[in-house]
Amino acid sequence: MNYISNCVFLTENNIVEDYIDLIKQGYVNIATYNKYYSEIFNYLKENFGNNDYLDCEYGRLLFNGLGCKEDRIKAHDVFLKLSEKNFPLAQYYLSLSYNCSRGVSHNYVLSNHYARKAYDNGCLLSAYGIAFYLKNKLVYLNEDDESAMYYLMVAICNGSLKAIEALNL
Repeated sequence: MNYISNCVFLTENNIVEDYIDLIKQGYVNIATYNKYYSEIFNYLKENFGNNDYLDCEYGRLLFNGLGCKEDRIKAHDVFLKLSEKNFPLAQYYLSLSYNCSRGVSHNYVLSNHYARKAYDNGCLLSAYGIAFYLKNKLVYLNEDDESAMYYLMVAICNGSLKAIEALNL
């Protein structure tokens, strides 16, 4: 039995919608589907271009090498195209790419730029990145430590363990 066609993406079972909802909420690891990444990746590859959320998930799987050979350059291209549509989750992943030198050269300015775009477009996951840049003064900004604390608290309220660790709790 093929898991993809019979379970995960059957619209009559609302699985596609559930998966998209999880992606929208920003879950990076969806434990239920972990062992099926290869099938999910193949499905997303075959249906690329039909849904921004699923396209972003395709990029995330490429980015992390889940169900496929890691290809961060291709993932970056996917995220960049979605970012041009102001897709916040793709902007968040672009920020990570530039921060961690994954598929692109390390660049704090671009990482901060995409973190801000993602945040402004509703991706609260990027709040920790913004706080990190402000707190460590890695890019020149006209904001103070109070702004850094604000973004840090937003990140904590959204479950960022890194943000909690940053407060030394």
